[in-house]
Amino acid sequence: MSKPTVSRIILWTTFLFLCLAPVLALAQTQPQATEEGRVTLDFKEVELADLIQTISELTGENFLYDETVKGKVTIVSPESMTLDEDYMLFHTVLNVKGYTVVPSGEVNKIVALKNAKESNLPTVLNGRGKMSEQVITRVFRLKYLDASIVGPTVLIPLMPSYANVAAYAPSNSLIITDTGSNIERLAKIIHELDQPDSEGLIEIVPLVNSSAEELAKILNEVMSQPASAPARRRRSTQAGAANEPVTKIIPYPAGRSLILLASGDDMVIIKSLIAQMDQEMSGARSNINL
Repeated sequence: MSKPTVSRIILWTTFLFLCLAPVLALAQTQPQATEEGRVTLDFKEVELADLIQTISELTGENFLYDETVKGKVTIVSPESMTLDEDYMLFHTVLNVKGYTVVPSGEVNKIVALKNAKESNLPTVLNGRGKMSEQVITRVFRLKYLDASIVGPTVLIPLMPSYANVAAYAPSNSLIITDTGSNIERLAKIIHELDQPDSEGLIEIVPLVNSSAEELAKILNEVMSQPASAPARRRRSTQAGAANEPVTKIIPYPAGRSLILLASGDDMVIIKSLIAQMDQEMSGARSNINL
């Protein structure tokens, strides 16, 4: 084959590659439609603006954002999802990049998470919120606990910096602003604590090495035994079992913490046990003698 012929082949190959490159790049940013009503989102290093455009076309939602909303994301989704699932995934991606969606009439504003609590957010009253990464405001009316104490003592230590909680004394309510999924986790804690038998001290204990769920299970088993410690035996004998305050140890895996509700004596016992058990183990768990 002559040199001019080889040169022409190389030239045409280069020309075709340059022509097809934009088409191939565009194909990488397009969702793959599968069965009816399901879509596979599979993007590699796609600009946020392109992802927003894609979600807008899929869902029919309108989005408003400025030039500060930028960045690249990669989404690996081997299985197809419904449009609702795609939209929840979109919220999660924005959350990871430091943004969230704030509905405003027929338009959805995309704003920085740190500024979301200053926006006009959707409000949920006592009902169940959506498990999503959208920032919302939810109101909880407490029956037995003091909202002004629960907010700063229990909730704030478990919440990210962009979130907010306020107590409204006239109705003994908590007004929480956070993502829907975070608020749903907090709602379970509020429900556990806001009970007629919830008397005593409340403290949050962060863990370093232990699983919150595993340690809570062990501690609840230990503290459910009436003669688990000398102090408890003495108090049980003096005051009678009927007056014994209820002890609750609630795990919060998302924040790797334990929420403790107990009398003063039991609080000392529980925190001592946590200090012994929440240690880096080189082998089997050390024995705890009560």
